[in-house]
Amino acid sequence: MQTFISFDIANGPVFKRLLINKLLAIPTLGFYRFWGKTHLRRLLWQAMRIGDDRLVYHGTAKELFIGFLIAMVLLIIVFGLFGVLLQVIVAAGSVNPQMAMIFNAFSQFINFLLLLCFWQFARYRLWRFRLSRTSYRTIRFYQSGSALKYTFKFMLWGVLALISLGWLYPKMRYELSAYRVNNMGFGDQHFEFTGSAVDFFSIYWPVILSFTAYLVIPYSFAFLTGLDGALMGDRTVVAANETAAIVFFCLNFGLLLLTGILALFARVRDFNYVTSNTKFAGAQFKSDLPVKRVVRVGFVAFLFFVLIYSGISILFGLGIASGNEAAFMYSLFLFFGAMLFVDIILYLFLYIPLVKVACEHIYTDNLEVFNEVAASSQDSPKYGEGFADALDVGAF
Repeated sequence: MQTFISFDIANGPVFKRLLINKLLAIPTLGFYRFWGKTHLRRLLWQAMRIGDDRLVYHGTAKELFIGFLIAMVLLIIVFGLFGVLLQVIVAAGSVNPQMAMIFNAFSQFINFLLLLCFWQFARYRLWRFRLSRTSYRTIRFYQSGSALKYTFKFMLWGVLALISLGWLYPKMRYELSAYRVNNMGFGDQHFEFTGSAVDFFSIYWPVILSFTAYLVIPYSFAFLTGLDGALMGDRTVVAANETAAIVFFCLNFGLLLLTGILALFARVRDFNYVTSNTKFAGAQFKSDLPVKRVVRVGFVAFLFFVLIYSGISILFGLGIASGNEAAFMYSLFLFFGAMLFVDIILYLFLYIPLVKVACEHIYTDNLEVFNEVAASSQDSPKYGEGFADALDVGAF
């Protein structure tokens, strides 16, 4: 096995580009973001190498802008028409306050469901757009398949996972991973996913078990100790049994924290499993990304955030306490300025370090297969070349 892809980029050029993007986005009311994002991606793609050759990003700011407009029009049409329909239904049922409340709750749920569907649809088109704009040795990657079919799979298995309290989530991960990987390609060859739903279950069962315990144990304890009244807003119950209330809080918070930690471990294992069960033209991939490296990157980013924004918050508080108008305005400017540059900190201390760590731990047993496919794929399939596929509204 040898390293499949390397990512060699210094923070200096990235910081310069992010700073230019931010400074030009403010006076243009955010419209420069499409051009800034394109320049940034060209910089990041150029830093990635397969063997001795670097990737090239071919996307344009015009395509991103058109994609943004398409997304906005679709959102306005779908949510506008559905909103009017729901308002008519609510108005018809307003003679009965109880029915009106039920209709309002139902409309909020449907809006959330529609937004979730649209998000999954856009995500698939996003992958399709970025892959089709990425080339290696002048040959492009691509993502075939249907965004609608992917969205249907997500909603179907998402509902089943919800009904089963998460126990069908591994099957959902398998279906989505298999569909996405099997529809990825480079030149005239497709990638192949060889995993199974059973293996995903072995990855996620600790998380699901912890989440089930979180849903059952604290609230069963509350019912058995008479704290169920407190959950309905009766504060006198808490005052009457403070010890039980403390135990309930510890159980609730502890199991939630445990679920979050196990989810992080599972997510890294998921990444390693999907990568290690992907083949391309006979070449096998492998990933052994360690959780501790991911945690270390996340901890450094979190620590940097805490130090920077704690210091700024202290200065802001001192500006208010001083009663000096100039000091207050200076600290206020500093506070809001720091809020505008959150994404720069995320890129420099979280996103880029994570990509570097991931690239260091991805291997293949035949790196030359990409050169061979590139040499024989001058007439490779093209997907996502039109503006209709430009639903790329992501931040990276």
